[in-house]
Amino acid sequence: MSLPTHQREEIYYALIGPAAISALGASFVIVMYLTFSSLRSTSFKLVLFLSIFDLINAVSFLIPSIQTDNNSFPCQLQAVLLNFSSITSILWTTFIALFLLRTIKGSETFTEKTLWHVFSLNVFIGVVLTLIPFLAYEQNAYGKTRAWCWIRDEYFLLRDVLFIVPLFILIPINFIIYVRVAIGINRLLMNIENQSFKSKLKGKMLLYPFIIVVCYVPYTIKALLEGTGIYTDEFTFTLISGMLRCLHGFFNFCIYGFNPMVQKKLRDCFYNGNSSRNSSIISTPSLEN
Repeated sequence: MSLPTHQREEIYYALIGPAAISALGASFVIVMYLTFSSLRSTSFKLVLFLSIFDLINAVSFLIPSIQTDNNSFPCQLQAVLLNFSSITSILWTTFIALFLLRTIKGSETFTEKTLWHVFSLNVFIGVVLTLIPFLAYEQNAYGKTRAWCWIRDEYFLLRDVLFIVPLFILIPINFIIYVRVAIGINRLLMNIENQSFKSKLKGKMLLYPFIIVVCYVPYTIKALLEGTGIYTDEFTFTLISGMLRCLHGFFNFCIYGFNPMVQKKLRDCFYNGNSSRNSSIISTPSLEN
């Protein structure tokens, strides 16, 4: 059941800010990759693909679907983009975790060809899971939910199978992998006496899966309660879960995208830009003579 129109409007306008900063963060990573050839490494390509999924997710929340019908183009477009980007983004963070674990263990890293194969597989899985709501029932399962368009509430079982169950599987997997990465880093840094540095680095490793928990668990709890017939404060719960889902791309940008490589490149550009301006000022003849 959809919320009243005025509450849908309030939620939509409240989500514009979080969705916009997520879109800007993802776009920033994409622009940095396209601008600087030195950033086009295999590891940064992982972040690039994650940013593409996050950009699609952020854009989906910016599509106005306040007073649309279930089968209208804006509603269907939002539902399809939201379904595709949500699962592909989470799957890709799991692959990033595997990439880090393989790197820490000193194993041969993934080749460029393998990276593209996994990316293609991830997109294929996203497309299949996005097509199922069109095919699973006689009627299209996409339509209006509480405050936006996705898999309609009457098909909550399908929504659980396609999203919530995979989420419950991937969150523990992410935690286990990143804990192993943190342990591996600790072994590599055994000879380093700077404990604060080691603690900061290991803590950051655990931030990666924690992002998924913060952004998706509130909505998951809400969906599970509704599936059992327990209804909460719909407006507040929907608003909070929606804002956190919108911020997923921004959090990924902060952790993955704005990494030391990008920061160094920006510092170099800023320093070189200042040096060039200072040189031009020094070499410009004074107009007072």
